[in-house]
Amino acid sequence: MKKFETKKFILFLVVVAVILTTSALVTIKRNQSIISDNYIKREKYCQDGVCIPDWVFSALPPIPKDFKQVQFMVENSLMPLENFTEGIPDEYYYKQPELYPAWKISGIQEYLILGKLKPGDKLPYPWIKGWAGFPGITIIRTKPEIERVAIVFLHAGWMICKFQGMGLEYFFPQEAPLPQQNIYVMQDPEVVRNYFEIQLEPTLVLLDATCPDFYETPAFRENWVQKVKLRIKVKEGTPQGDYAIFLQSVMPPEEIEQQWIRKYRTAYIGVGGVSIGQPIYQIFVRVQ
Repeated sequence: MKKFETKKFILFLVVVAVILTTSALVTIKRNQSIISDNYIKREKYCQDGVCIPDWVFSALPPIPKDFKQVQFMVENSLMPLENFTEGIPDEYYYKQPELYPAWKISGIQEYLILGKLKPGDKLPYPWIKGWAGFPGITIIRTKPEIERVAIVFLHAGWMICKFQGMGLEYFFPQEAPLPQQNIYVMQDPEVVRNYFEIQLEPTLVLLDATCPDFYETPAFRENWVQKVKLRIKVKEGTPQGDYAIFLQSVMPPEEIEQQWIRKYRTAYIGVGGVSIGQPIYQIFVRVQ
């Protein structure tokens, strides 16, 4: 009798295991379907029968299916530059070169040359350094004691074969015209700096190269673009009006730059300080 009950119990466990396994497989397939439904294939870029190879983009995240909608809204300042879509990391958007207007203007042409290469061919490295910020300008309307966030994406240029390091700092210019928005800022930097609480994250940036090491290796590495965020709060008692806050690149601390040099050797180049006095990002704050 006990043997019979034991066999029945074992059979019961087998049936349960089969049911659980089947359920798990169905769940996995369903999740895989959901994941695949959230993303789209990258557009092919071709000219005169020559196409940019897929391996150029192979290290980038998949492209979300609503990417073009987000791209349009970002280009036209219709949405914040973070939390683009619930459940999808922001990196899946801002690490795509297509998000940046310069991709269509000059980027595609730079990478089409890779479509002509064959195994064993020498890779072209036309550019040593180059980077940019997007967007170039942000306008914030706010009131005292309310925190606002300004975001700029710093990205390496097209086909850059160096790792580029820099420090970042903000400053208050004496003059800042923005005629297309009828904004003309005249301010005393020493006075205005006391009106704001600002947190800059990060203060050091190392942009990865955007050219392949070898044939069929990715061109766009993980950190070819980085998000820089400024948290801005106007202090109580600040007079109403327009103010300007600019972001510029500076030399990183010597010990940090030496770490980068030791790691990347001749593949590193410092680009900090090349924009001193010249903003890479302009923020206009209208205090109401």
